[in-house]
Amino acid sequence: MRVLALVLTLLMPAPAFAGGLFTPDTGVVGFGRGGANVARADDLVSGLYYNPAGLWQIDGLSVQGGLHLLRTDVWFERAGGDGIYNVDEDGLPIEGSLEEPFPRTRKIPHVRPIPEGGIAFGFERPDLTIALGIYAPTAPIQSFPRYGPGRYRMISQELIQGNISLSAGWRICDWLAVGASFQVLLMQLNQEFASSSDFLATESNPEDPQWDVVTSFSADAIRPHFNIGVMVMPTPWLRIAASFEPAYRFEGTGAAHLRGTLGEQYFAELPSFLGDVVGRDPIVLRGTDDEIDVATGLPGRIRVGVGIEPVPEVFEFEVDFNLELWRGSGDVVGSNIAIPLEHTGDDVDEPTPLDEYLDSRLLCDDIVDCSVTDVYRGEANGGTVAVPTDYRSTWSLRLGGSVTPIPALLLRFGGLYEAPATTEANQGITMIDGHKFLAGGGVTFRPWAGDEFGAPIEIHFSYAHVFYRPRTISGEVSDGTLKALEGVAVNSIDNGEYGGSADMVGLNVAAHFGRMAKRARASKAGPDPS
Repeated sequence: MRVLALVLTLLMPAPAFAGGLFTPDTGVVGFGRGGANVARADDLVSGLYYNPAGLWQIDGLSVQGGLHLLRTDVWFERAGGDGIYNVDEDGLPIEGSLEEPFPRTRKIPHVRPIPEGGIAFGFERPDLTIALGIYAPTAPIQSFPRYGPGRYRMISQELIQGNISLSAGWRICDWLAVGASFQVLLMQLNQEFASSSDFLATESNPEDPQWDVVTSFSADAIRPHFNIGVMVMPTPWLRIAASFEPAYRFEGTGAAHLRGTLGEQYFAELPSFLGDVVGRDPIVLRGTDDEIDVATGLPGRIRVGVGIEPVPEVFEFEVDFNLELWRGSGDVVGSNIAIPLEHTGDDVDEPTPLDEYLDSRLLCDDIVDCSVTDVYRGEANGGTVAVPTDYRSTWSLRLGGSVTPIPALLLRFGGLYEAPATTEANQGITMIDGHKFLAGGGVTFRPWAGDEFGAPIEIHFSYAHVFYRPRTISGEVSDGTLKALEGVAVNSIDNGEYGGSADMVGLNVAAHFGRMAKRARASKAGPDPS
Protein backbone atom coordinates (compact mmCIF):
# COMPACT_ATOMS: atom_id res chain seq x y z
CA MET A 1 0.00 0.00 0.00
CA ARG A 2 1.16 3.49 -0.75
CA VAL A 3 0.59 4.39 2.87
CA LEU A 4 3.62 2.33 3.78
CA ALA A 5 5.73 4.46 1.50
CA LEU A 6 4.52 7.45 3.46
CA VAL A 7 4.48 6.15 7.04
CA LEU A 8 8.22 6.63 7.43
CA THR A 9 7.97 10.30 6.51
CA LEU A 10 6.26 10.71 9.86
CA LEU A 11 8.68 8.41 11.59
CA MET A 12 11.75 10.65 11.66
CA PRO A 13 11.44 12.70 14.85
CA ALA A 14 12.93 16.14 14.27
CA PRO A 15 10.43 17.84 16.58
CA ALA A 16 11.84 16.08 19.60
CA PHE A 17 15.03 18.11 19.37
CA ALA A 18 13.80 21.54 18.43
CA GLY A 19 15.34 24.40 20.38
CA GLY A 20 12.05 26.21 19.90
CA LEU A 21 10.32 23.52 21.99
CA PHE A 22 11.14 25.60 25.00
CA THR A 23 11.11 24.32 28.55
CA PRO A 24 13.03 26.00 31.38
CA ASP A 25 16.80 25.97 31.16
CA THR A 26 18.55 23.25 33.08
CA GLY A 27 20.18 23.79 36.44
CA VAL A 28 18.36 24.59 39.69
CA VAL A 29 20.14 27.91 40.13
CA GLY A 30 19.87 28.83 36.44
CA PHE A 31 16.15 28.44 35.88
CA GLY A 32 15.49 30.25 39.17
CA ARG A 33 17.20 33.23 37.52
CA GLY A 34 15.11 32.97 34.36
CA GLY A 35 18.10 31.55 32.50
CA ALA A 36 20.05 34.81 32.91
CA ASN A 37 23.22 33.23 34.23
CA VAL A 38 26.02 33.68 31.68
CA ALA A 39 27.78 36.51 33.51
CA ARG A 40 27.24 35.03 37.00
CA ALA A 41 27.64 31.22 36.55
CA ASP A 42 29.15 30.90 40.01
CA ASP A 43 27.96 27.40 40.91
CA LEU A 44 29.26 24.18 39.42
CA VAL A 45 26.26 23.18 37.28
CA SER A 46 25.85 26.72 35.91
CA GLY A 47 29.51 26.72 34.94
CA LEU A 48 29.14 23.45 33.09
CA TYR A 49 26.04 24.55 31.18
CA TYR A 50 25.89 28.36 30.84
CA ASN A 51 29.51 29.46 30.80
CA PRO A 52 32.58 27.40 31.77
CA ALA A 53 34.53 30.62 32.33
CA GLY A 54 32.54 31.04 35.56
CA LEU A 55 34.12 27.95 37.13
CA TRP A 56 37.12 30.01 38.29
CA GLN A 57 34.98 31.21 41.22
CA ILE A 58 35.10 27.76 42.88
CA ASP A 59 38.01 27.32 45.30
CA GLY A 60 39.35 24.09 46.74
CA LEU A 61 37.21 20.97 46.52
CA SER A 62 33.50 21.39 45.79
CA VAL A 63 30.82 18.73 45.35
CA GLN A 64 27.33 19.51 44.08
CA GLY A 65 24.28 17.42 43.31
CA GLY A 66 20.57 17.88 42.86
CA LEU A 67 17.37 16.96 41.10
CA HIS A 68 14.67 18.97 39.41
CA LEU A 69 11.24 17.84 38.33
CA LEU A 70 9.65 18.93 35.04
CA ARG A 71 5.93 18.75 34.35
CA THR A 72 4.48 19.98 31.04
CA ASP A 73 0.87 20.56 30.09
CA VAL A 74 0.23 20.69 26.34
CA TRP A 75 -3.16 20.89 24.66
CA PHE A 76 -4.37 20.84 21.07
CA GLU A 77 -7.82 21.68 19.77
CA ARG A 78 -7.87 20.40 16.22
CA ALA A 79 -10.19 22.03 13.72
CA GLY A 80 -12.98 19.59 12.84
CA GLY A 81 -16.51 19.43 11.50
CA ASP A 82 -15.36 18.54 7.97
CA GLY A 83 -16.48 14.96 7.46
CA ILE A 84 -14.07 13.47 10.02
CA TYR A 85 -15.17 11.18 12.84
CA ASN A 86 -14.80 11.96 16.50
CA VAL A 87 -13.59 8.79 18.21
CA ASP A 88 -14.33 7.54 21.72
CA GLU A 89 -11.70 6.29 24.17
CA ASP A 90 -12.08 2.74 22.82
CA GLY A 91 -11.28 3.81 19.27
CA LEU A 92 -14.83 3.55 17.94
CA PRO A 93 -16.23 6.29 15.69
CA ILE A 94 -19.00 8.30 17.34
CA GLU A 95 -22.08 8.14 15.17
CA GLY A 96 -23.29 11.53 13.97
CA SER A 97 -19.96 13.21 14.76
CA LEU A 98 -18.72 13.74 11.20
CA GLU A 99 -19.58 17.43 11.30
CA GLU A 100 -18.79 18.00 14.97
CA PRO A 101 -15.66 19.88 16.10
CA PHE A 102 -12.94 17.88 17.77
CA PRO A 103 -12.73 18.04 21.57
CA ARG A 104 -9.58 19.49 23.10
CA THR A 105 -6.93 16.83 23.66
CA ARG A 106 -4.28 17.14 26.36
CA LYS A 107 -0.96 15.50 26.98
CA ILE A 108 -1.19 12.74 29.55
CA PRO A 109 0.50 14.13 32.72
CA HIS A 110 4.08 13.04 33.36
CA VAL A 111 6.66 14.30 35.83
CA ARG A 112 10.22 13.85 34.65
CA PRO A 113 13.10 13.78 37.19
CA ILE A 114 16.26 15.42 35.82
CA PRO A 115 19.54 14.95 37.75
CA GLU A 116 22.50 17.30 37.90
CA GLY A 117 25.78 17.36 39.75
CA GLY A 118 29.53 17.04 39.72
CA ILE A 119 32.83 17.65 41.44
CA ALA A 120 35.31 20.51 41.01
CA PHE A 121 38.69 21.52 42.37
CA GLY A 122 40.09 25.03 42.26
CA PHE A 123 43.83 25.66 42.48
CA GLU A 124 45.29 28.77 44.07
CA ARG A 125 48.08 29.23 41.53
CA PRO A 126 47.21 29.43 38.71
CA ASP A 127 43.65 30.59 39.21
CA LEU A 128 42.33 27.44 37.56
CA THR A 129 39.35 25.20 38.35
CA ILE A 130 38.80 21.75 36.89
CA ALA A 131 35.30 20.22 36.98
CA LEU A 132 33.67 16.95 36.04
CA GLY A 133 29.89 16.76 36.01
CA ILE A 134 26.66 15.73 34.38
CA TYR A 135 23.47 17.55 33.49
CA ALA A 136 20.48 16.78 31.31
CA PRO A 137 18.62 19.27 29.10
CA THR A 138 14.93 19.44 29.94
CA ALA A 139 13.18 17.28 27.34
CA PRO A 140 9.71 16.19 28.42
CA ILE A 141 7.99 12.83 28.18
CA GLN A 142 4.96 13.23 25.91
CA SER A 143 1.96 10.90 25.63
CA PHE A 144 -1.40 11.64 24.04
CA PRO A 145 -4.59 9.55 23.95
CA ARG A 146 -4.18 6.53 21.67
CA TYR A 147 -7.28 7.44 19.64
CA GLY A 148 -7.15 11.20 20.07
CA PRO A 149 -7.32 13.69 17.17
CA GLY A 150 -3.54 14.11 17.29
CA ARG A 151 -2.68 10.42 16.84
CA TYR A 152 -1.57 10.90 13.23
CA ARG A 153 1.17 13.21 14.47
CA MET A 154 2.12 11.58 17.78
CA ILE A 155 0.92 9.04 20.33
CA SER A 156 4.01 9.05 22.55
CA GLN A 157 7.54 10.41 22.57
CA GLU A 158 10.43 10.20 25.00
CA LEU A 159 13.80 11.87 24.60
CA ILE A 160 16.58 11.06 27.05
CA GLN A 161 19.77 13.12 26.90
CA GLY A 162 22.68 13.29 29.30
CA ASN A 163 25.75 15.52 29.00
CA ILE A 164 28.92 14.28 30.69
CA SER A 165 31.25 17.24 30.86
CA LEU A 166 34.93 17.76 31.64
CA SER A 167 35.45 21.51 32.04
CA ALA A 168 37.98 24.10 33.11
CA GLY A 169 37.74 27.77 34.05
CA TRP A 170 40.91 29.92 34.24
CA ARG A 171 41.17 33.48 35.51
CA ILE A 172 44.06 34.74 33.45
CA CYS A 173 44.23 38.08 35.27
CA ASP A 174 42.05 40.10 37.65
CA TRP A 175 39.68 41.22 34.92
CA LEU A 176 39.59 38.26 32.49
CA ALA A 177 38.55 34.60 32.75
CA VAL A 178 38.11 31.97 30.04
CA GLY A 179 36.69 28.48 30.09
CA ALA A 180 36.09 25.41 27.96
CA SER A 181 34.03 22.29 28.32
CA PHE A 182 34.42 19.00 26.47
CA GLN A 183 31.24 16.93 26.53
CA VAL A 184 30.03 13.46 25.67
CA LEU A 185 26.33 13.46 24.79
CA LEU A 186 24.26 10.34 25.39
CA MET A 187 20.93 10.45 23.56
CA GLN A 188 18.02 8.06 23.19
CA LEU A 189 14.73 8.62 21.43
CA ASN A 190 11.48 6.63 21.39
CA GLN A 191 8.41 7.68 19.43
CA GLU A 192 5.05 6.23 18.36
CA PHE A 193 2.32 7.55 16.06
CA ALA A 194 -0.43 6.37 13.71
CA SER A 195 -0.99 6.63 9.97
CA SER A 196 -4.10 5.95 7.90
CA SER A 197 -4.43 3.16 5.32
CA ASP A 198 -8.14 3.53 4.52
CA PHE A 199 -8.17 2.59 0.83
CA LEU A 200 -11.97 2.97 0.88
CA ALA A 201 -11.76 6.72 1.52
CA THR A 202 -11.58 7.98 -2.07
CA GLU A 203 -13.83 11.06 -1.79
CA SER A 204 -13.16 12.04 1.83
CA ASN A 205 -11.22 10.47 4.67
CA PRO A 206 -13.27 10.03 7.87
CA GLU A 207 -10.15 8.78 9.74
CA ASP A 208 -11.73 5.56 10.95
CA PRO A 209 -9.29 3.97 13.46
CA GLN A 210 -9.90 0.48 12.00
CA TRP A 211 -7.53 1.53 9.19
CA ASP A 212 -4.78 2.92 11.42
CA VAL A 213 -1.21 1.70 11.05
CA VAL A 214 0.89 2.36 14.17
CA THR A 215 4.59 3.07 13.79
CA SER A 216 7.05 2.90 16.67
CA PHE A 217 10.63 4.06 16.43
CA SER A 218 13.71 4.04 18.65
CA ALA A 219 17.25 5.30 18.15
CA ASP A 220 20.26 6.13 20.29
CA ALA A 221 23.61 7.83 19.81
CA ILE A 222 26.79 8.98 21.58
CA ARG A 223 28.27 12.25 20.34
CA PRO A 224 31.16 14.55 21.33
CA HIS A 225 30.46 18.23 21.86
CA PHE A 226 32.02 21.34 23.41
CA ASN A 227 31.21 24.70 24.97
CA ILE A 228 33.54 27.69 25.38
CA GLY A 229 33.14 30.93 27.31
CA VAL A 230 34.72 34.18 28.39
CA MET A 231 34.09 36.54 31.31
CA VAL A 232 35.37 40.13 31.44
CA MET A 233 35.34 42.04 34.76
CA PRO A 234 36.57 45.59 34.07
CA THR A 235 35.30 46.94 37.41
CA PRO A 236 34.24 45.32 40.71
CA TRP A 237 30.57 45.93 39.85
CA LEU A 238 30.44 45.01 36.14
CA ARG A 239 30.71 41.73 34.30
CA ILE A 240 30.41 41.08 30.57
CA ALA A 241 30.34 37.46 29.46
CA ALA A 242 29.65 35.25 26.45
CA SER A 243 29.61 31.56 25.65
CA PHE A 244 29.24 29.52 22.50
CA GLU A 245 28.40 25.95 21.60
CA PRO A 246 28.22 24.88 17.95
CA ALA A 247 25.43 23.06 16.19
CA TYR A 248 25.86 19.31 16.07
CA ARG A 249 24.36 16.26 14.46
CA PHE A 250 22.39 13.47 16.06
CA GLU A 251 23.40 10.36 14.12
CA GLY A 252 21.73 7.39 15.70
CA THR A 253 20.96 3.78 14.90
CA GLY A 254 17.76 2.07 15.85
CA ALA A 255 14.74 0.08 14.78
CA ALA A 256 11.36 0.78 13.22
CA HIS A 257 8.17 -1.26 13.61
CA LEU A 258 4.89 -1.08 11.69
CA ARG A 259 1.73 -2.78 12.91
CA GLY A 260 -1.97 -2.56 12.31
CA THR A 261 -5.11 -4.69 12.13
CA LEU A 262 -6.86 -3.20 9.15
CA GLY A 263 -10.47 -3.36 8.03
CA GLU A 264 -11.73 -5.62 10.80
CA GLN A 265 -15.25 -4.19 10.82
CA TYR A 266 -15.31 -3.54 7.08
CA PHE A 267 -14.48 -7.09 5.98
CA ALA A 268 -16.78 -8.60 8.61
CA GLU A 269 -19.74 -6.62 7.25
CA LEU A 270 -19.22 -7.29 3.53
CA PRO A 271 -22.24 -8.64 1.62
CA SER A 272 -22.20 -12.42 1.44
CA PHE A 273 -21.39 -12.63 -2.27
CA LEU A 274 -18.44 -10.23 -1.97
CA GLY A 275 -17.24 -11.66 1.35
CA ASP A 276 -17.05 -15.10 -0.27
CA VAL A 277 -14.70 -13.68 -2.91
CA VAL A 278 -12.25 -11.51 -0.94
CA GLY A 279 -12.69 -13.09 2.49
CA ARG A 280 -13.71 -11.63 5.80
CA ASP A 281 -10.44 -11.73 7.70
CA PRO A 282 -8.81 -8.39 8.56
CA ILE A 283 -5.36 -7.54 7.22
CA VAL A 284 -2.88 -7.96 10.09
CA LEU A 285 0.12 -5.92 9.03
CA ARG A 286 3.57 -6.26 10.58
CA GLY A 287 6.98 -4.95 9.55
CA THR A 288 10.33 -4.51 11.31
CA ASP A 289 13.73 -3.15 10.37
CA ASP A 290 16.36 -3.37 13.11
CA GLU A 291 18.98 -1.31 11.27
CA ILE A 292 17.51 2.13 10.64
CA ASP A 293 19.95 5.07 10.56
CA VAL A 294 18.72 8.52 11.59
CA ALA A 295 20.44 11.88 11.33
CA THR A 296 19.11 15.22 12.49
CA GLY A 297 20.55 18.31 14.13
CA LEU A 298 20.58 20.47 17.23
CA PRO A 299 21.19 24.22 16.99
CA GLY A 300 24.25 26.16 17.92
CA ARG A 301 23.89 28.69 20.75
CA ILE A 302 25.43 32.06 21.44
CA ARG A 303 24.82 33.50 24.91
CA VAL A 304 25.77 37.05 25.87
CA GLY A 305 25.20 38.54 29.31
CA VAL A 306 25.89 41.74 31.23
CA GLY A 307 25.90 41.57 35.02
CA ILE A 308 25.79 44.60 37.34
CA GLU A 309 26.26 44.59 41.11
CA PRO A 310 25.14 48.02 42.39
CA VAL A 311 25.34 46.94 46.05
CA PRO A 312 28.35 44.66 46.62
CA GLU A 313 27.54 41.29 48.21
CA VAL A 314 23.86 42.32 48.51
CA PHE A 315 22.21 42.95 45.13
CA GLU A 316 23.14 41.96 41.58
CA PHE A 317 21.22 41.53 38.36
CA GLU A 318 21.92 40.40 34.83
CA VAL A 319 20.51 40.86 31.32
CA ASP A 320 21.17 38.12 28.74
CA PHE A 321 20.53 37.72 25.05
CA ASN A 322 20.51 34.16 23.68
CA LEU A 323 20.56 33.22 20.02
CA GLU A 324 19.83 29.74 18.65
CA LEU A 325 21.34 29.09 15.21
CA TRP A 326 19.42 26.48 13.25
CA ARG A 327 20.36 27.15 9.60
CA GLY A 328 18.46 24.06 8.47
CA SER A 329 20.10 21.78 11.03
CA GLY A 330 16.70 20.50 12.14
CA ASP A 331 16.13 18.60 8.90
CA VAL A 332 15.84 14.85 9.42
CA VAL A 333 17.18 12.12 7.16
CA GLY A 334 16.47 8.43 7.60
CA SER A 335 18.58 6.00 5.60
CA ASN A 336 19.29 2.30 5.23
CA ILE A 337 15.55 1.66 5.23
CA ALA A 338 14.25 -1.76 4.18
CA ILE A 339 11.17 -3.02 6.03
CA PRO A 340 9.78 -6.40 4.91
CA LEU A 341 5.97 -6.29 5.14
CA GLU A 342 4.00 -9.34 6.22
CA HIS A 343 0.47 -10.47 7.07
CA THR A 344 0.32 -12.40 10.36
CA GLY A 345 -3.40 -13.07 10.81
CA ASP A 346 -5.17 -16.21 12.01
CA ASP A 347 -6.01 -17.22 8.44
CA VAL A 348 -2.36 -18.05 7.64
CA ASP A 349 -0.15 -20.68 9.27
CA GLU A 350 2.95 -18.48 9.23
CA PRO A 351 3.78 -14.86 8.37
CA THR A 352 3.12 -14.28 4.67
CA PRO A 353 4.66 -11.53 2.51
CA LEU A 354 2.04 -8.83 2.30
CA ASP A 355 2.00 -8.55 -1.49
CA GLU A 356 1.40 -12.29 -1.86
CA TYR A 357 -1.36 -12.24 0.72
CA LEU A 358 -3.18 -9.28 -0.84
CA ASP A 359 -2.96 -10.88 -4.27
CA SER A 360 -4.44 -14.12 -2.91
CA ARG A 361 -7.47 -12.13 -1.72
CA LEU A 362 -7.90 -10.41 -5.08
CA LEU A 363 -7.17 -7.01 -3.51
CA CYS A 364 -4.33 -6.05 -5.84
CA ASP A 365 -4.39 -3.76 -8.86
CA ASP A 366 -7.81 -2.08 -8.79
CA ILE A 367 -7.93 -1.63 -4.99
CA VAL A 368 -4.32 -1.73 -3.77
CA ASP A 369 -1.04 -1.22 -5.65
CA CYS A 370 0.72 -4.40 -4.52
CA SER A 371 3.96 -3.57 -6.33
CA VAL A 372 5.14 -1.62 -3.26
CA THR A 373 3.86 -3.87 -0.49
CA ASP A 374 6.69 -6.42 -0.25
CA VAL A 375 9.51 -4.26 1.18
CA TYR A 376 9.33 -0.58 2.05
CA ARG A 377 12.52 1.23 0.95
CA GLY A 378 11.72 4.90 1.38
CA GLU A 379 11.49 7.65 -1.18
CA ALA A 380 11.78 6.50 -4.80
CA ASN A 381 12.63 3.04 -3.43
CA GLY A 382 16.08 4.41 -2.59
CA GLY A 383 16.26 3.49 1.08
CA THR A 384 16.10 7.11 2.30
CA VAL A 385 13.45 9.42 3.71
CA ALA A 386 14.12 13.15 4.18
CA VAL A 387 11.91 15.42 6.27
CA PRO A 388 12.67 19.15 5.96
CA THR A 389 11.65 21.03 9.08
CA ASP A 390 12.44 24.62 8.10
CA TYR A 391 13.31 25.74 11.62
CA ARG A 392 14.50 29.31 11.80
CA SER A 393 17.02 30.84 14.15
CA THR A 394 15.37 32.23 17.24
CA TRP A 395 16.27 34.43 20.18
CA SER A 396 15.36 35.03 23.80
CA LEU A 397 15.78 37.96 26.17
CA ARG A 398 16.38 37.14 29.85
CA LEU A 399 16.56 39.08 33.09
CA GLY A 400 17.60 37.65 36.44
CA GLY A 401 19.35 38.50 39.66
CA SER A 402 19.61 37.96 43.40
CA VAL A 403 19.32 39.75 46.71
CA THR A 404 21.28 38.71 49.81
CA PRO A 405 19.66 40.36 52.87
CA ILE A 406 21.90 38.37 55.27
CA PRO A 407 24.92 36.14 54.53
CA ALA A 408 22.93 32.99 55.30
CA LEU A 409 20.11 33.75 52.84
CA LEU A 410 20.02 34.57 49.12
CA LEU A 411 16.85 35.25 47.13
CA ARG A 412 16.89 34.98 43.34
CA PHE A 413 14.43 35.99 40.64
CA GLY A 414 14.18 35.95 36.87
CA GLY A 415 12.08 35.99 33.75
CA LEU A 416 12.42 35.68 29.99
CA TYR A 417 10.72 35.88 26.62
CA GLU A 418 11.54 33.57 23.70
CA ALA A 419 10.38 33.88 20.09
CA PRO A 420 9.22 30.77 18.19
CA ALA A 421 11.65 28.69 16.13
CA THR A 422 8.92 26.68 14.43
CA THR A 423 7.09 28.22 11.51
CA GLU A 424 3.30 28.10 11.47
CA ALA A 425 3.44 25.77 8.48
CA ASN A 426 5.30 23.16 10.56
CA GLN A 427 3.46 23.58 13.85
CA GLY A 428 2.19 20.28 15.30
CA ILE A 429 1.72 18.59 18.67
CA THR A 430 5.23 17.10 18.47
CA MET A 431 6.67 20.61 18.16
CA ILE A 432 4.53 22.86 20.33
CA ASP A 433 6.01 26.29 19.93
CA GLY A 434 5.07 29.93 19.88
CA HIS A 435 5.78 32.98 21.98
CA LYS A 436 6.91 31.84 25.42
CA PHE A 437 7.25 33.58 28.78
CA LEU A 438 8.96 32.34 31.93
CA ALA A 439 8.87 33.56 35.52
CA GLY A 440 11.13 31.99 38.10
CA GLY A 441 12.53 32.44 41.57
CA GLY A 442 14.36 30.66 44.31
CA VAL A 443 16.21 30.74 47.57
CA THR A 444 19.64 29.62 48.75
CA PHE A 445 20.30 28.79 52.40
CA ARG A 446 23.83 29.05 53.74
CA PRO A 447 23.45 27.88 57.34
CA TRP A 448 27.12 28.25 58.27
CA ALA A 449 28.08 31.23 56.15
CA GLY A 450 31.06 33.21 57.38
CA ASP A 451 33.52 35.77 56.12
CA GLU A 452 36.60 33.58 56.52
CA PHE A 453 35.54 30.34 54.84
CA GLY A 454 32.58 31.42 52.75
CA ALA A 455 29.63 29.00 52.91
CA PRO A 456 30.69 25.36 53.39
CA ILE A 457 27.14 24.17 52.65
CA GLU A 458 24.68 25.74 50.22
CA ILE A 459 21.12 24.51 49.72
CA HIS A 460 19.50 25.79 46.52
CA PHE A 461 15.77 25.66 45.81
CA SER A 462 14.08 27.10 42.71
CA TYR A 463 10.75 27.13 40.89
CA ALA A 464 9.86 28.33 37.38
CA HIS A 465 6.67 28.47 35.32
CA VAL A 466 6.49 28.77 31.53
CA PHE A 467 3.44 29.97 29.64
CA TYR A 468 3.00 29.36 25.91
CA ARG A 469 0.81 31.97 24.27
CA PRO A 470 -1.92 30.09 22.34
CA ARG A 471 -1.23 29.72 18.65
CA THR A 472 -3.93 29.19 16.01
CA ILE A 473 -2.93 27.52 12.73
CA SER A 474 -5.31 27.53 9.77
CA GLY A 475 -5.63 24.74 7.24
CA GLU A 476 -4.46 27.10 4.50
CA VAL A 477 -1.18 27.73 6.34
CA SER A 478 -0.37 24.30 7.75
CA ASP A 479 1.72 21.86 5.72
CA GLY A 480 0.70 18.94 7.95
CA THR A 481 -1.52 16.44 6.14
CA LEU A 482 -2.71 12.93 6.82
CA LYS A 483 -0.50 10.24 5.30
CA ALA A 484 -2.74 7.92 3.31
CA LEU A 485 -3.01 5.59 0.35
CA GLU A 486 -2.35 7.08 -3.04
CA GLY A 487 -5.62 8.31 -4.47
CA VAL A 488 -7.25 8.61 -1.05
CA ALA A 489 -8.32 12.04 0.15
CA VAL A 490 -5.97 13.59 2.72
CA ASN A 491 -6.93 15.84 5.60
CA SER A 492 -5.14 18.66 7.35
CA ILE A 493 -4.05 17.26 10.70
CA ASP A 494 -2.16 20.16 12.28
CA ASN A 495 -4.65 23.00 11.87
CA GLY A 496 -6.22 24.19 15.11
CA GLU A 497 -5.27 25.92 18.33
CA TYR A 498 -2.23 25.04 20.47
CA GLY A 499 -1.24 26.02 23.95
CA GLY A 500 0.45 24.79 27.10
CA SER A 501 2.59 25.47 30.10
CA ALA A 502 5.48 23.94 32.01
CA ASP A 503 6.48 23.85 35.66
CA MET A 504 9.86 23.07 37.12
CA VAL A 505 10.91 22.71 40.74
CA GLY A 506 14.36 21.71 41.93
CA LEU A 507 16.63 21.18 44.93
CA ASN A 508 20.42 21.23 44.81
CA VAL A 509 23.00 20.91 47.60
CA ALA A 510 26.63 21.99 47.33
CA ALA A 511 29.43 21.22 49.79
CA HIS A 512 32.65 23.26 49.64
CA PHE A 513 35.88 22.06 51.18
CA GLY A 514 37.86 25.27 50.92
CA ARG A 515 37.37 29.01 50.80
CA MET A 516 34.30 29.47 48.68
CA ALA A 517 34.19 32.70 46.65
CA LYS A 518 37.65 33.77 47.85
CA ARG A 519 38.54 34.70 44.29
CA ALA A 520 35.28 36.52 43.72
CA ARG A 521 35.95 38.72 46.75
CA ALA A 522 39.55 39.27 45.70
CA SER A 523 38.53 40.41 42.23
CA LYS A 524 36.27 43.08 43.73
CA ALA A 525 38.90 44.25 46.16
CA GLY A 526 41.64 44.48 43.56
CA PRO A 527 44.79 42.44 42.92
CA ASP A 528 45.89 39.95 45.58
CA PRO A 529 48.81 41.61 47.43
CA SER A 530 50.45 38.22 47.91
